[in-house]
Amino acid sequence: FEHQTIYIIWLETIKFSLFLFFNFAGFTDLAIGFSKLFGFSIRGNFNFPFLQTNIQNFWNNWHISLSSFAQRNVYVPCGGYRKNKQYIALFATMMVIALWHGLTLSFLCFGIYHGLALCLHRYFNQKSVSFKKFSDSIPTYAKVTLTFSTVVVSFPLVCLHDDAIIPFYSKFFGIDG
Repeated sequence: FEHQTIYIIWLETIKFSLFLFFNFAGFTDLAIGFSKLFGFSIRGNFNFPFLQTNIQNFWNNWHISLSSFAQRNVYVPCGGYRKNKQYIALFATMMVIALWHGLTLSFLCFGIYHGLALCLHRYFNQKSVSFKKFSDSIPTYAKVTLTFSTVVVSFPLVCLHDDAIIPFYSKFFGIDG
C-alpha cells in the first residue's frame, strides 16, 4: 500500500471487505449444505450484513453464531440489559469478539473501534429525540452507505500487522504527508 494512491487503497479495502464476507459466508453455506446431507439443520450465519442501516443491525446480522454466543456469554452477564451497565456490556462484548480472533494490537483496535461505534449508536438513539427524528429523515441508501463505510474502514485491521496500522491508516486517510 505504500506506493498506491488513496483511491486505490479505498478500492482495495472495499474489495477486501467483500472478499472477507463472500469467503466466510460461502464456507458457512457449504457447512450448512453438508449438514443437511446428514440430516442436521444449521441456522444461517449471515443475513445481508452489508445492507443494514446501522452498526447494531450490522453486528446482529454478521457472524450471527459468534454474535449470539457473545451476547449470551458476555453482554448479558455484564449486565447489558441494565441501563447503568449497558455501555460497559456492549464495549466488553466487542472486545471479547475482537480478541477472540487474535491477541494483537490490530484486533484490540478493531474491538475499541466497534465498541465505541456501538456505544455511540446506542447513546444517540436513546438520549436524543431530535437525533432519532433526524435519523428517520435520512434515506435508507444513505444509512446503508454510512454503515458499510463505517465497517469497511475497520476491516483492514483483521489482516494488518501491528507495525503497519499507523502507516496504512495515514495513507488511507491521505495524511501521510
